[in-house]
Amino acid sequence: MKGILIRGVLFFIFVVGGSYLFEVSYLGAAILVTVVSFLGAVVTEGEYMPGEIDNPDGTELHPYKLLAGITVTLVLLILLAYLFPYLNEFGVYGS
Repeated sequence: MKGILIRGVLFFIFVVGGSYLFEVSYLGAAILVTVVSFLGAVVTEGEYMPGEIDNPDGTELHPYKLLAGITVTLVLLILLAYLFPYLNEFGVYGS
């Protein structure tokens, strides 16, 4: 539970910071952060397999489940941007 909270807070910080730095909407920054997370998960996939160096006791989430969750999140964010285009107007840069 603690790990999920930390990941959520980091995601929020990266979305707000990315919106400010790159002058994109919150939704665009969320998509960008999700894509970068997916690429990072693909690169480090082998290290998080049960019994490997970053998951020796197998308690971490299996890499394929993590990739599936990130993919579902990315599809939902893109679908949200497509169905509600006015959400692309909200961002830090506009304030």
